[in-house]
Amino acid sequence: MVRWTKSDDAKLIELWRTARNGVDPTKLDTPSVKAVHSKYFPEKKYENFAPLYRNKARSFQVARTLDGHRKRSSDAKAKQVDQVEIDLSKSDEDESSGEEEEAEQEESELENSFEETTDDMPPTPIRNRTPAKKSSTPAGESTIGVADITSSMKKMNVDPFCPHNFNATFPFIISSYGEGDDEMCDIFFFVPTLPRECFKPDVINNGIAFTLSMRVPRFFFKGKRILLANHENPNFNENTAAAQAFKKLCGRIETGNVDIQSIYTKPQIVQLPFVCEERIVEFEIQIARNNLGNLTDLCGGVQFHVVLWAKLRKIREKTRIVGKYRMIHDDSSDDDDMDL
Repeated sequence: MVRWTKSDDAKLIELWRTARNGVDPTKLDTPSVKAVHSKYFPEKKYENFAPLYRNKARSFQVARTLDGHRKRSSDAKAKQVDQVEIDLSKSDEDESSGEEEEAEQEESELENSFEETTDDMPPTPIRNRTPAKKSSTPAGESTIGVADITSSMKKMNVDPFCPHNFNATFPFIISSYGEGDDEMCDIFFFVPTLPRECFKPDVINNGIAFTLSMRVPRFFFKGKRILLANHENPNFNENTAAAQAFKKLCGRIETGNVDIQSIYTKPQIVQLPFVCEERIVEFEIQIARNNLGNLTDLCGGVQFHVVLWAKLRKIREKTRIVGKYRMIHDDSSDDDDMDL
């Protein structure tokens, strides 16, 4: 049994950083992992190496992404980070306090769960590790551990993976103004080039919000679309793995919907500046010529911008009617009423 050590971590990171000999952390298929194992870590048992390598590669990818995000969002006065040192084992060699020793002991146990795997025991999956205390990091460098990655992913509010999503969010502008005795508002959505009947606008929640959903064109989830997109590639056909996978996914979408011609996006909900009447005053699709780039020449015809416009009216405040007394003069007597 050969233990996984910190030097192995350092060796992996160096291979990924320099992309030496084609070692790519994004390539986690079996042939690629076997190639790395046989060339750089032949002394490790493959059954234990493969899951460990994949977990560490994913951690490296996420850490690199988060570090790039942090660089872009850092304060203008902060110094530019020249190098990012990723410590996959997240160990802390500073044993100046009993609390730090306890954290290091827990991390050591976690690392050993990977190192001491045997033939009859599968490797233990990576868990969140206790964040280490502040240590003396060389100037110009930062250290990112698995705990940092997990915490940052939660803050980013990333949705779980889904192979398809028909939700849509359109850019919009709301303008309010007075028109006679009424208060009005115009709402504009920048939408794809589709007919008016493909959109469903509505005022909901007793006039406090506006919703817009769009019908998804059948072309988008048509199984043969990927063949049309790759018709110039002689090596691409209906038996290609990518074509088979896309066709299978499109089949599942069609099976899960009763009417594939009427699949709509989840309504986008926009809060209105004031409570409006539920009846939409006006609604239209506004089309303007699109002169961006060379789209007209590229597409072989005039291209257009499309804006959906809806006009709404604010609900007027109801005036409370107060009852009053009014004397009615009647010359007849009460005796006359009694005769009835």
